Amino acid sequence: MLLSVNDFGACFKLPQALAARCASLYPSASLAWRSAATVLSTKPQLSDSGVISVVAVYADGSIIEMATVGREGCTGFQAFFGEKESSVRFLVQISGSASKLSRVAFTRAMRSMPSFRNLMSAYVNAFLEQVLVSAACNGVHTVKQRLARWLLMMRDRSDDDTLPITQTLLAEMLGVQRPTITLQFED
Repeated sequence: MLLSVNDFGACFKLPQALAARCASLYPSASLAWRSAATVLSTKPQLSDSGVISVVAVYADGSIIEMATVGREGCTGFQAFFGEKESSVRFLVQISGSASKLSRVAFTRAMRSMPSFRNLMSAYVNAFLEQVLVSAACNGVHTVKQRLARWLLMMRDRSDDDTLPITQTLLAEMLGVQRPTITLQFED
């Protein structure tokens, strides 16, 4: 059965699924704390908590969010395709922990552990669906609708009812000016 984008985050937590099915992978992983506003490397990190934004960076330094990663997923997914670099930036929005893997350990697991490869394939598919849905929403929805979607996605991936984010951050993630966010909250 294929999982929809909506079902994926609610029922699938990649680190827990890997721990259950791929226990031999974890001796090569190290636990890491990721603080808010940290830019992560492109090495694979399996999220246990916290929220990361996957952002595009423009030549002028401005950014816009393309997707989020919470405890359902991982960063460094380009390693799934055998790539070492990515044009995206992984920006920690809400602090949390992760299991970090070296690219060598990740690649070895992809080759030798079918259960790991299958889980990563399912995750990458769902992640790409999230990016496609985000692109569609950015094209047809109002700022208020996009803001509501963004806040709900952040809450789905967070462990708390309070989101420690600013209106400036919201504006950056949605690709709008800061006063536009203020107006949405006043409405």
